Amino acid sequence: MVTVRIPATSANLGPGFDCLGMALSIYNTISVELSDKLVIETIQSGTGVEENADNLIFQSFKKLYDSLGKPVPNVKIIQDVNIPISRGLGSSAACIVGGLFAANEMLGKPYSKSKLLELATEIEGHPDNVAPALLGGFVVSVRTDDGIRFLQNNISKNITLMAIIPDFRLSTKKSRGILPTSLDYKDAVHNVSRASLLTASLITGDLTNIKYAVEDKMHQPYRLDLINDGKKVFASAYENGASAVFLSGSGPTLMTIICDISTIDKVKNCCSKLSTNWDIKLLEADNTGAMIVE
Repeated sequence: MVTVRIPATSANLGPGFDCLGMALSIYNTISVELSDKLVIETIQSGTGVEENADNLIFQSFKKLYDSLGKPVPNVKIIQDVNIPISRGLGSSAACIVGGLFAANEMLGKPYSKSKLLELATEIEGHPDNVAPALLGGFVVSVRTDDGIRFLQNNISKNITLMAIIPDFRLSTKKSRGILPTSLDYKDAVHNVSRASLLTASLITGDLTNIKYAVEDKMHQPYRLDLINDGKKVFASAYENGASAVFLSGSGPTLMTIICDISTIDKVKNCCSKLSTNWDIKLLEADNTGAMIVE
């Protein structure tokens, strides 16, 4: 049996649309072993995860075997799902990376992590979630004619993250569909400058300018309109001491960087007065990424 632990991820981080992401300390675990037939089990009930051949973990597992021209064996997959689904926390990326990582391990590691990232991006369509899920830490990743190019950097443990997670889902398809087809030149310059400042801030650990570094004009102004009470929670986090607030992925989760733990209770109090329910989790960055657990 092979058991893989995969972290949740937060992509975009404000201005870094489809290219910036970080790994978080929420984990899914999948165990894979040979079987006489395909079996997929979920430890938690009610997650809505498919338990058949269309399961994303199995499809990703199969893709790696297919890429090597090897017959796909029957396997039993047990998935322990802790990453909230369709909340902008990389639940699909965790499935993809987990399936590929398990298959690679079972075949004796024929592929490097760079090749696994290529396969994962083919499945996901963009690398911003799968890269940190695989590699951990803060990852800048771009698609080029020569494949995926990326740089990974560990995130300081002094950076404290607070995830504000609503009790409703938002599909990536819907949140992409609301985006404009073109961007004003000034807005493009705005995002390039902020993404550069954010990258420098996270690599150096200097958060002096972090509030300005996460500003975005490319996707957040449009996506926040899809999130009930989203703008109120966004403003509340800043009003109660957050250093930075941004959509996690395409939402609906809001991710914050905080310096004062008292911010948590203050935001909880504000959220309790809203029409929607919000769960608040204190997190830190995961600098390991996908890993085999004994």
